Amino acid sequence: MKASFTEFKIPDEEAWIHQIKKDLKSDDISNLLHQEIDGISSKIAYQEVPTHSFNAYKNRVSHHPEFAFANDWEILVSIKTDDLKACNKSALQLLEHGASSIAFTGFEISNQEELRLVLKGINCEIARINFNCGEATPSLFYLYLDEVQRMHLDASKIFGSIAWDPLGDFIFNGSFNYSKEESMQLTEALLSTSKTFLPNFKTITVNGARWHNAGASASQELAAVLSLAAEYVINLQNKHTFSDIFKGMQFQLASGSEFFIQLAKFRAVRILWDMLLKGFSSDLSVPLWLQSETSLRNKTRFDAHSNLVRGTLESMAVVIGGSDEHLVHPFNYHFEEVNEDSQRLALNIHHLLKYESGFDKVLDASAGSPYIEHLTKELVEKAWSLFLEIESKGGYTSAARLGFFQDIVKSNRSKIEEAVRARKRGIIGVNRFAYADEKVFSESIQTKDPLSKLPEIKVLEPYFEASSFESIRRLINLDKQAVACLILSGNPLKSKQRATFAGDFLSSAGFKIVQTDSNVQLSDQLHSENVKASDLIVLCSADEEYESILETLNSEERPPKPLWIAGNPANSNDLKKLGVDDFIYLGCDAIKAFHGFLETLDWQL
Repeated sequence: MKASFTEFKIPDEEAWIHQIKKDLKSDDISNLLHQEIDGISSKIAYQEVPTHSFNAYKNRVSHHPEFAFANDWEILVSIKTDDLKACNKSALQLLEHGASSIAFTGFEISNQEELRLVLKGINCEIARINFNCGEATPSLFYLYLDEVQRMHLDASKIFGSIAWDPLGDFIFNGSFNYSKEESMQLTEALLSTSKTFLPNFKTITVNGARWHNAGASASQELAAVLSLAAEYVINLQNKHTFSDIFKGMQFQLASGSEFFIQLAKFRAVRILWDMLLKGFSSDLSVPLWLQSETSLRNKTRFDAHSNLVRGTLESMAVVIGGSDEHLVHPFNYHFEEVNEDSQRLALNIHHLLKYESGFDKVLDASAGSPYIEHLTKELVEKAWSLFLEIESKGGYTSAARLGFFQDIVKSNRSKIEEAVRARKRGIIGVNRFAYADEKVFSESIQTKDPLSKLPEIKVLEPYFEASSFESIRRLINLDKQAVACLILSGNPLKSKQRATFAGDFLSSAGFKIVQTDSNVQLSDQLHSENVKASDLIVLCSADEEYESILETLNSEERPPKPLWIAGNPANSNDLKKLGVDDFIYLGCDAIKAFHGFLETLDWQL
């Protein structure tokens, strides 16, 4: 007997809102009805919307037939070549423990013998081999081709890529390593060689990940790779067919903190790829090979093992969204030398998602979710609109020379920074729930190649969301750990709530938190040992009680220490006249407050 569910009414949006108001016992839910993520507005409830699943995945064809029926991905690991023997040992060990793709990074491989040492014992017909070696990358491709031919390997079984993106390099270096024309000639030669001798090897990697790591939004990252891909095709079309150019190309994207928008981004990029192909030729159909990596811009020095959790969530978004090849950066990648343990933990994130969680079993698992479909649709439209705007300015290179890219990325970066400083964008272990007693790391010093060219344009620089908090924490705790004393007075419930907030706030700058006994008279609290040993005093009470508390404190001999109030009372100007240096509250600029503390102490910034 066929079941029918006609007795179950599908609730509309109005019914959802009514139920939410009922559950929350409040008619004021306006702040819950809409939210904006990455410039995309979303509602609290959705009805069925058209699915983009088929469009996004119909061309997800790879050289591994099983990919067409499931959601498998290649496990990519990155290995530095600074010690060639150690590099080879690490590669063999990681392949043995489940990696299927190796990216060699560095500048130490300069000849055939050195490459042979790095590849010793690696079956290149099984493992994907990738090279990311800056200007030396094209040379590595030709050395690798010679090695493949020397070993009489089957060229059709050789997969991998080189990180060759000279157009993309332009905006990050400020100039072309060669002229643009010479860069395109070299790109054309690489494409011709790979087509003839290594047909499954990608010689153009359109790298959107570094746009993300510079502070770009999801739609900006997508528009950037579309613009770059289009300019490669336009510059190479006289020597190659559209099909050959796209077959020799791959996209590389990063996955960041916003789980759902990142998931939608990896779905949207396949739709946009198809749209781009159809823009050049209506009958063009080439599968996109999509590389991905975890974000670098949101990783932290403090509470660094939280980066493992970030990497796991980012990887979940990637594999549900549908990446072909994924790199999990080790948790300590950006602030110290990666070691065997951190590399193993990164590799195990893949294994947890595959072998314990089964993320490889279902293709496009989020298909049909109205929320995900909405985000996918909005990202496609927003990225395509931005791409067309770039084209109207003459394409990628022209837009870069005009500063268009730099300005829009800077604008998005400023929004992120503002939200981080106001602690509305939480970074666990840094601006929220920080462990104040953790060791302060020295900041990395970025050195620039003295032989590099002077930039012709504004350069996009890498961005780290946690840097403002990590820097201020280092300054405040330069000689010794700073101490903040919380004075609780008045309304017990309110003062405790304010103290909890203040403790979390101050921990983000590395303050050791102490507090006085709220059961003791206020005048006695003021002369307690905790107050005497502190560098900062924070009053925690109800707004209406602060004035009388300050009058009491001022009648005593108050220690000459900076004085803050937890809260944002309406009479703040009057309270400042009574000796308050600053107010801390939800949404205030924490970095500004901490700099104010240093200036109050007349410390050298």
